[in-house]
Amino acid sequence: LIWRASPIRRAATPRWPQQVGYYEAGLYLRQHPELKPVGAWNAGIDSYFAGGGVVDLDGLVNDDAAQYVLSNSLKKYLAERHIDRVIDDSIMWDSDLTRARGGYAGDVLVRCINSKVTLWQAPIVYRVGDHIMLSMLDPQCLNGIDDQ
Repeated sequence: LIWRASPIRRAATPRWPQQVGYYEAGLYLRQHPELKPVGAWNAGIDSYFAGGGVVDLDGLVNDDAAQYVLSNSLKKYLAERHIDRVIDDSIMWDSDLTRARGGYAGDVLVRCINSKVTLWQAPIVYRVGDHIMLSMLDPQCLNGIDDQ
């Protein structure tokens, strides 16, 4: 209990542990170009190391995605661009807050997940940033009725 509250423990905990995971995900995509294009809300590191093929989904860098994110219709954006894979921190699927900020409020997009593969997991589980997942989405679900 003392260790968990300790400032030494907090100092030893990386501030952004998932950056290593995004690096590993980028290398994985470089080795598996057949998976591209993939979407990601946090696309910088993995896109760089993948050599491209990672589409930014947050609407901050990718202006084309912005209107879909703001209207919570990211599912439609993915369908129109034939993106059926997403690489990102598992919190982007698991947290109501990040789902709303990610442009797909509720479980609209989560219901389209066929499978998930962990590409990287932190050696020590943190509150966020401890799992980088490759999620495969069902294209038929993405093209289905827009359930907003």
